[in-house]
Amino acid sequence: MRLSALASAFLLIFSPGCTRTGEDETSTAETGTAAAPETNEVTLASGGSLSCRVVRGVDATDLEIQAAVSIRQGLLDLFPGSTLPIGDDLAIGSGHDPDAVEILVGRTSYDETAAVAAEFGLGNAVVTLRGNKIVVFSGIDTAMPLLASNFLSMATKLKNDGELVFRSSDIYDLSVSSQLSAIPDPGTGGTPRIVDAGDKAYQIFIPSATGQTLADYAEKLSAAGFEKTADRQIGDSRFTTFTGADTAVSAYYTGYNNVVRIVAEPSRNLYGGSGGGAAVTSPLLTMIGREYTSGNKYMGTDANSGLMCFLIRLSDGRFIVVDGGTQDGKSSYASAIYAKMLEQAPDPDNIVIAAWFFSHTHSDHIGGFISFGALYSGRVKLESILLNFPSEADNSASSDSPATMQLFSSAAKTNFPKTPVYKLHTGQNFIISDAEINVWYTHEDFVTKTRSVATVKNNWNNTSLIFSVDIAGQRIMFLGDSQQIPNDLTAAIFGDALKSDIVQVAHHGGQGGTKSIYKAIDPEVALFTTSDELLPVYISNFDYNSYLVSGLHLKEYFNAAARITVFRLPYSAKGSGFISSTVN
Repeated sequence: MRLSALASAFLLIFSPGCTRTGEDETSTAETGTAAAPETNEVTLASGGSLSCRVVRGVDATDLEIQAAVSIRQGLLDLFPGSTLPIGDDLAIGSGHDPDAVEILVGRTSYDETAAVAAEFGLGNAVVTLRGNKIVVFSGIDTAMPLLASNFLSMATKLKNDGELVFRSSDIYDLSVSSQLSAIPDPGTGGTPRIVDAGDKAYQIFIPSATGQTLADYAEKLSAAGFEKTADRQIGDSRFTTFTGADTAVSAYYTGYNNVVRIVAEPSRNLYGGSGGGAAVTSPLLTMIGREYTSGNKYMGTDANSGLMCFLIRLSDGRFIVVDGGTQDGKSSYASAIYAKMLEQAPDPDNIVIAAWFFSHTHSDHIGGFISFGALYSGRVKLESILLNFPSEADNSASSDSPATMQLFSSAAKTNFPKTPVYKLHTGQNFIISDAEINVWYTHEDFVTKTRSVATVKNNWNNTSLIFSVDIAGQRIMFLGDSQQIPNDLTAAIFGDALKSDIVQVAHHGGQGGTKSIYKAIDPEVALFTTSDELLPVYISNFDYNSYLVSGLHLKEYFNAAARITVFRLPYSAKGSGFISSTVN
């Protein structure tokens, strides 16, 4: 399910004088040497002393900076007592000097970097010689650390009697993504930032863009043989989808921040919706809360129940599930999910889950699915899994435990081996029976010139999906555990288009909500997913919660606690303030 072989592909040892190419995590056969550039060789060190410098881009990402530092330190280790200047492409020396011997790491503003990017493509990781520059380049920043490691392996092999000479035949070229190689270059000048978005999806980030930037790229995709399968406008933002033989492209422009994002991925990642059968029942929304532990306190208050787990019964009798609480603990989310399905399914012997949505990989959101699959996979049919998890590299770099992501992947493959896993992207809109789904935010929107979800340490909640379900003439907004940046960004991009009748309160009601997102949604009903003891603390301590409850048009709010609360859709508020009733 996850792209995990990039690291093993980069562990190839450099073989001076040959080119290695690969196709994602498959072949890495030798294919000969590339044509020699104008300069046949460049000397990095002589007489045991280095005589070059390391340059990285002024807008380098953390991973590019780390790669540059790693290269510098590795060369100093090879040539003790040397000096090796390092800096960005604007600050070092007097700027670009074609005669200076330099190692260009990542996306620099130099022509030599641009030439290599144009020749080898955005989907490759390359070490090659251009003039007096050794270019260590991949637009995909997660490839940079291991690319730097392989450069140093090459330098170690090339070192000879205190000299280090790099020749035009000493080339390394690995195809990291066949999807990136299949799409046209955006051609916006320079070398764009490319981010590994997980599941073999890669995002090309284009700042300072306009709507015309997206329109021009859409024309390029059409000219390259891609077929437009979706195109929609929301305010001053536009969202398009193109498909080719093996590649899908989700490209969109957001007017609020003047950014174009282009996501290239395998076509199998793309979800097209699921038509429904005849209506045999009425839709329901069920919020499942459990007492999952004991003795746990947060903000000095009992915090042993709640957590995010929702069921939606569709009119054709199938279900949508959102998250799923924890793995079995003091009480079971998995058994509660199955019991409610048995109760609500028109045919208890034929339980079908049309789609299981996951907001993010924290254990209190995916744990219930892991237990559910182990217990009940033989008793239900799961038609699709819908998510957008970041790359494993981002997960590891974020200081968040990668174990839960790996556990989820293993559980899905083991318990539901025939269920396809689809990757959602902002702006997507599709139908599942009588429900319309809109995707408003994924972790891809968090990316800027230098920021990704991995760079904001210890806040993996920034990866949380934001999406809505329109059913029975009402909209239910799911915010997952979304935090301040995603919430404010989503509100700024979409504004009143987010208006909803019911909202799942961000991060259970704890840290992360914002006034701007609640003002845009302006619901009549709010669903908290915490303990009853914490609920009043959350409302009084966080101004955005008190604003939601008292400053807008909210009529009722509910809480998961250890209850199972059922709403018959469409739901009309019957009271005011906190409601503890479980059948509504």
